[in-house]
Amino acid sequence: MRSRPSFDARVIETVRSGSFLQATARRVATAHGTFDQVVVAGRTAGAASFGWVAAADVRLHAGGATGRTGRIDPALERRPQRFRAVIVRPGDTLASIAARYAADLNQVIALNEAHIIDPNLIFAGDTVYLPR
Repeated sequence: MRSRPSFDARVIETVRSGSFLQATARRVATAHGTFDQVVVAGRTAGAASFGWVAAADVRLHAGGATGRTGRIDPALERRPQRFRAVIVRPGDTLASIAARYAADLNQVIALNEAHIIDPNLIFAGDTVYLPR
């Protein structure tokens, strides 16, 4: 993520594959390509990061969505009686959440793979679903 819409701009944050970015509706075409202004929520102590990414580097992730606090799985949200939804707190990992609720980590990873692409990359505010 860059400080302005240019490949020459300072890199202000590295966003890993699987992160959900929220577009701010600002898109700029430059001589070097098209850039979208984005927000990455909850990166450091719950604060959002703002910056610019090349539009060509952003891919739509059909399986997930963003709710009011972070990433969610819309399909699982429609079936709350079948799954327990847990909001990720700062410092949480999928392993710590699974242990806290006595859930099998492999089942938790499989259940959440539609909206959490990298199980090692979750953010405060994301929703993690646990089997009941």
